[in-house]
Amino acid sequence: MINQDVINQKPQFRLLSDAQLEAIHNAALEILRRTGVSVHEPQALDLLKKAGADVKGDRVRIQPHLVEWAIRTAPSRVVLCDSRNGNPRLFLEDKNAYYGTGSDTIAVIDYETGERRLPLLKDISQAAQLCDALPNIDFVMSMGIASDVPEEVS
Repeated sequence: MINQDVINQKPQFRLLSDAQLEAIHNAALEILRRTGVSVHEPQALDLLKKAGADVKGDRVRIQPHLVEWAIRTAPSRVVLCDSRNGNPRLFLEDKNAYYGTGSDTIAVIDYETGERRLPLLKDISQAAQLCDALPNIDFVMSMGIASDVPEEVS
């Protein structure tokens, strides 16, 4: 008899033990409590202050109980939809893993000349077409800042 639980398992790669993950989490909580983070967005500063964080200028120190509350109340699933039709495509939950491109590279290697140069709109277009044809690429980000279009468009 075939065990369906084994067949339905998703592959995973794990480097850290539960104890190591907990140690990293606790260290992060201590950094947020003691050192804090710089936040430069006024709306975010206001939200953090209203939630009970210690806000002085752009420095925000967050007590562990606030972080734990945020983790508990965060949605357990986020669904990302495609930009063409709005259909659900990526389900950020459990141990799902997706693969895609990076974003906003400041230089490209020209595949014809081998030279490093600023990205052009045609490079971004060609890369998007390539990624669209690759079955193992789940998402595509901008992949460059086109240097041959007006900045406000880019």
